[in-house]
Amino acid sequence: MEDHAQSKIPKLTPNVDVRAHPLTALEGYVLSLVDGATSIGDLGAMTGLGEEAASGIVGKLVSLGVLELFDPPTPSRRPPSPSTEKSKSRPATPTPSRGIVRTNPVPPGTPRALYDPAELEEDVDIDLERRRQILDTYYRLEALTFYELLGVAADVDKKVIRTAYFELSKVFHPDTKFRKRLGSYKTKMEQIFKRCTEAYEVLGKKARRDEYDAYLKITAATREAQARLRDGEEAARERERAAETLAANAVVVPTAPAPLHMVGEPIPETEPAAHAEQAAREEPPAAAARSERQPPPPAAGPEAPRGRPATPPRDQPAVRDDVDTRRRRAQELYSRRLAGATGRAVGEAPRPPPPLEPPGPKTSPGRDTLVRGLATSLKRAAQLTGGFDQAARYLAEAKRAEEHDDLVAAANALRMALALAPNRLELEEEHERIRQKLAHSLAESYEAQARYEEKAGLWQAAALSWSKVAEGRPSDWVAARQGALAIMQAGADLRSAQKLAQRAVELQPSDAESRRVLGQIYASLGLQLNARRELEAAAALDPADEMVKNLLRDLKA
Repeated sequence: MEDHAQSKIPKLTPNVDVRAHPLTALEGYVLSLVDGATSIGDLGAMTGLGEEAASGIVGKLVSLGVLELFDPPTPSRRPPSPSTEKSKSRPATPTPSRGIVRTNPVPPGTPRALYDPAELEEDVDIDLERRRQILDTYYRLEALTFYELLGVAADVDKKVIRTAYFELSKVFHPDTKFRKRLGSYKTKMEQIFKRCTEAYEVLGKKARRDEYDAYLKITAATREAQARLRDGEEAARERERAAETLAANAVVVPTAPAPLHMVGEPIPETEPAAHAEQAAREEPPAAAARSERQPPPPAAGPEAPRGRPATPPRDQPAVRDDVDTRRRRAQELYSRRLAGATGRAVGEAPRPPPPLEPPGPKTSPGRDTLVRGLATSLKRAAQLTGGFDQAARYLAEAKRAEEHDDLVAAANALRMALALAPNRLELEEEHERIRQKLAHSLAESYEAQARYEEKAGLWQAAALSWSKVAEGRPSDWVAARQGALAIMQAGADLRSAQKLAQRAVELQPSDAESRRVLGQIYASLGLQLNARRELEAAAALDPADEMVKNLLRDLKA
C-alpha cells in the first residue's frame, strides 16, 4: 500500500490560483517540480527530501486544492503498421520527457525504473544500446556529479577529463545523427551534451574545479545530516506505531497466579477499590458493624475440594470475565503504563494487594523473599513499559551527544524520547532547543552551498539552500533577501518569496535591494500599489539603480 501511494502522480489542479495559498519555500520548490508525469516517490528522490517528506508536502498541497493525485498511466500501444512488421509496436505518442516516471509499484529494496520502458521503443534512427544510454543519463542528469557524468575519478588530470568529454560527445551530440530521425531523443541529447560541456569547462580549470570540489564536500555533509535526521524520525515513528499497537492489543498480566476454576463455575470477584476506600472512610463502629455482618471466611479443611475455591455467597452476584471486562482491564493496564507503572490507573484509588499466602498463621517474610519479590515486580514493570525509564535514558544520550558536538544524534535521541513520553513538556522544549541549534550550525554550510548554486544558475537548489539558512538564522536579513530572490528566479511559490522579502525589509529597512526584490514580487502578484511603494522607497535609497527605474516605468505604463 505504501509503495502504491508513492507511485501516484500529482498534477496541478486546473484553474487554481497558486498565489492564493500561503506556501513555504520548500512546498513551493516541490510544487515547481510537479509536471504531471513525476510520481511522489520520484519527487522525493529528485529533491533529496525522501519519499516520506515529499509525500507529506504533496498531501498538504492536495488538501489545499492545489494538486490532484492520479494513478500512473498504463502505456498505450498502437498495432504495428505494414512498414514496421519486424519491429515491436511503438507508443502512439511519446511519453513526457521531463521527470522520472515509475510505471508500477516495486517491492521494497528493488531499484526503481528511471523511465517508462516504452520510451525505448520510439521509432527513431538510433540503435537500442545508444537509446538506453541516452535515457539512463538524461533521467539521472540532475543527480550526477560532473565526475560521474564524465565517468572519471575525482583525482584524474585534465588530459583524462578532456578525453572523456570527447568520447561522450560522440554519443550525445545531436550532429552525430545529422538528418536522422531523432524524435524526442534530440532534445534529450542536447541537454546532456550541454551538461557535459559545462562539466568539462568546470573540471578543466583548476580554480573552478577547486571551487566545485568544495561544493561537493559541503553538499555531502548536509545531505548526510538530513539523511540521519530522516532515519531518526522514521525510527521514532516506528516506536510510536508500536506503542499504539500495544495499547490497542493490551493484555492483562496478573501480578499473582490466578486461582483455577472449573468450566461453567462463576468466578468470584473481589470487592471493588472504590468500595474498599469508602469502607475505610466510615466510622469505626459502622465498619465494625459491617464486619460483624460479614460471614467468616471458610476454614480450610477436608470438606473444601483442593484446587477449587469456596462457592461465593448467594447474595454476591457472580461476574463473568466477558469481553467488556477484559477491555476495561486492558485500558486500566495502559493507564498504569502512562502513569509510570504505578500499579493503578490514572485517577484510580489504590487497591489492596492480593494475598501472597493462604489464610493461616502470619509469619514475617525473610530478606531473600522480599528481594526476590522486588526483583519480580521490577521485571514485570520493565516488560510492560519497555524499560525502567527509557525517555530518561534517551535524554541522557542526547546530552552526551551534544557534549561531543553531534547535534544530529542529540536531535534523534530527543525525538525518540518524545516518542516514548509524548506529554513531557521538558522533552519538547529540549528537542526544540537542539533542533534550532542544529539548524544554526548547518546554516554556514548551506550558505556556502547556496552561493555556489546562485553562481551556477541553479536557482531551484539555491532557493532550498537559502531557506535552510533563513531557518537557522531567523535574524539574518541577507539570507531572507537571497532566499526570496532565488525563489523568484526559480519561478516557484511567490507567497513564500514574499514572506522572506518582507522579513528582510523589516530587519533591514535601509537596504535598497531588499525593497527592490519585494517590489518585484508584489508586481508579479498583481499588487501594484504595494509594488510602487517598495520600488519608490528603493529608488530613494539608491537613485542610480536602473533596474528600479525600469520597474517603476513598467508600473506606470
